[in-house]
Amino acid sequence: MVGKFKPPGQSRCSAHKQVMWTAHVQDATDIDPFEDSIKEHQKDAGRSREEIEHLTVDEDLSDIERAQLFLSPTAHLLQQSCALGRLPLLFKEYGLAAVEALFPAFVSSVESFSYHCQVAAGEAFTLILQDKSMPKEVAIRLLPMVLHMVKIPRSNEVLHTWLCTLQVLIPLLPLQVVTGDVMKMALSKGEGEESVQAHKVCCTMLGAIAPMLEAKDIIQNFLPKTMGFCQDTDLEVRLCMCQQLNAISRAVGVDTFMVFVFPELNELLKDEEVVVQVAAVQALVNLLDFLPSRIHTADVLPFIHSLCPTETPVLICLARLFGDIALKMVLDMSDEDVQSLVDSYKELAQNSNEEIRQLCAYNFPAILKAIGTRKYFIMLHHTYVQLAQDIAPAVRSTIAASFHEGFLSSDQIYDNFLPLCFQYMTENVLPVRTAAALALAVFIRCNCRAVQRYELSQRVVREYGQAHSYWLRLLYIDFCEHMLKIASSRMFKDSFLDTAVLTLQDAVPSVRMRACQIINPLRAVIKLPDDVSTLERINHLATQRLNDTDREVVAAARIAADNQKRVFVQDHEATNDHVSSQDEYEKEDKHREEEEWHMLSKDEQEEKQKLDETLHRLKLDLKRGLGAEQSRSISTNLSTLLSDSSTTRHTTKAVSTNRGLTNGSHLNIDQGRPWTRSSISGSKTKLVQHPTSGPQTSANPPQSSSGSSQHQPTIQKRGSISITKPGPPSPGSAMLSHGVHSSLTNPSSDTVTDTNVPTARRANYKTPPTFKRASNSG
Repeated sequence: MVGKFKPPGQSRCSAHKQVMWTAHVQDATDIDPFEDSIKEHQKDAGRSREEIEHLTVDEDLSDIERAQLFLSPTAHLLQQSCALGRLPLLFKEYGLAAVEALFPAFVSSVESFSYHCQVAAGEAFTLILQDKSMPKEVAIRLLPMVLHMVKIPRSNEVLHTWLCTLQVLIPLLPLQVVTGDVMKMALSKGEGEESVQAHKVCCTMLGAIAPMLEAKDIIQNFLPKTMGFCQDTDLEVRLCMCQQLNAISRAVGVDTFMVFVFPELNELLKDEEVVVQVAAVQALVNLLDFLPSRIHTADVLPFIHSLCPTETPVLICLARLFGDIALKMVLDMSDEDVQSLVDSYKELAQNSNEEIRQLCAYNFPAILKAIGTRKYFIMLHHTYVQLAQDIAPAVRSTIAASFHEGFLSSDQIYDNFLPLCFQYMTENVLPVRTAAALALAVFIRCNCRAVQRYELSQRVVREYGQAHSYWLRLLYIDFCEHMLKIASSRMFKDSFLDTAVLTLQDAVPSVRMRACQIINPLRAVIKLPDDVSTLERINHLATQRLNDTDREVVAAARIAADNQKRVFVQDHEATNDHVSSQDEYEKEDKHREEEEWHMLSKDEQEEKQKLDETLHRLKLDLKRGLGAEQSRSISTNLSTLLSDSSTTRHTTKAVSTNRGLTNGSHLNIDQGRPWTRSSISGSKTKLVQHPTSGPQTSANPPQSSSGSSQHQPTIQKRGSISITKPGPPSPGSAMLSHGVHSSLTNPSSDTVTDTNVPTARRANYKTPPTFKRASNSG
């Protein structure tokens, strides 16, 4: 999901861990890596020949032999780190042979390893155990060493890492081993005279053992002990126990949970330490789908209400988990209780804390999914508008990124959310603009109405690709970049390709530089031989940018050229065992095109065929230069087609309004004018830029063609070839450049000053592209 957050505690832990690792390797904090590298070279310069020979490794050593050497106690710190980092790969490749060869060296050296190497070792073995292809014998061989690492006192970071390894290891062991030595050690660590670390080891081990045992065995052997740890005087033990409640509760069953575990969980939720409260809230949310529905309404819902008015870190945890809470609770709740839960969410969304509001924006799609789209306007629309108009850019960016996570119909999205997309694409805050552009791309691609797809695509081209302001044209490139990643090549070519190519010769260097970054994706949508003229044009403009007057543009063009060469070499060297990136793209693109076709209902597929046929005839009309009367006739047919579809949609919308699915609480934002004959006639001058194929059959997804009505399956290669001799533009492109894009292609265009262009660029800035409407008379 776009805009996903990590739990605050998790992020801090990772950052702290990275800092400690760096500090240990470099013996200081906040040291630049290049500076550290220089110091290492200085140390090497001061070493004697004997020391250098000692650190020199024979290049003929095998991978396992080199790992054995690097894992020895006398190896250099960086050599040990390198070997530990490669352990998962070696174990995966060599299996038990790697275990037999490397275990003795590792076991004899692990105690002499530095702090960060012991942490790296624990993480490496966790990855090894998580690999399902690993032989079962590996877990049994690892057990003695892992138990040794958690048995004696160690730093908290090392102990935590190896406890995580032990949690992954225990479920892989035979049951007799678990009920024997493993449980015996766990219970011994839970004795009253043991240390806090020992009690944490006991909690973790019993939590991992519980899912493997019968409920009666858990009650008999250690359930009272674990419940006693919930009341331990040390917060670390209570915190650790919170993390085991989910596994233990599910293992003993609901009845036992209600008698023994639930009272302790309630006490942990009211713990005097905030960090324990947060862990208890997480445990409660994890158990929601396990708890009886009566607990949801009788206990959980009042608890949520009690937290909302507070200003504690627990409230941040609640906001982060609210999506999961709603999804797990609403299924068995009455409408009144659902409304009460949503009211709590609304209260959080109005909190003065920006982080809480941002988390509410992140969870909005989950809340909408939980209550259902029919209740959106009644329960959530006002909150959505409020978050979309929040004073904090981070909140607006997050809610914009969640646009496409909704579950509304195409008409509901078109009427209520697309205006927000266009509004926030004019924001001053860049993350908000880019998030809105992504949402708009997803909405257009997933729209289930053919006419709406066309209408929105033309609006994007007109208002952004052909805008006077250079930063709107930059945003158009951002939109195209998103569209290239999610849509089929056919959809992109039909609407956006030609305008995207024009950005390569934009008057503003910043636009040309940004356009260079999508040169290769633009080449990827080309299908030969149909699009050879477009490919020639892209290659010609790419060559021009390599000789651009702006250094930054040249640098961007060189990067694009180098990347294209690299992909070409990789595809050329691809064998039968390794599919080339070109073939992978072809397969994915075909899947996307079929998906876009089947999104449409049968009626909409027929509607799209009519639209494509009319657009294709109008394009050919303009290419052939037919008379004004015939052009006007085709344009009128197109206007009628779109008007009929629009009338049908608005009639359906009126019926939906009467049913209460929509109301008058829409945003006060320009919804866009309906398509009329004059606006369609005015659009025909740029239709040649967006080639479409002829009519399709409704039974199959459309296939690319050069205009014939018969669609035979063909395999066409895309534009990854090198064409050194640029050809002249196609007649249609030359015709369209006159009027629509004359200011970019005509050298005699007047030079003007655009106040939106940086001062240093104004002298070379020419008239931006304009959109000229044709009269109804043709």
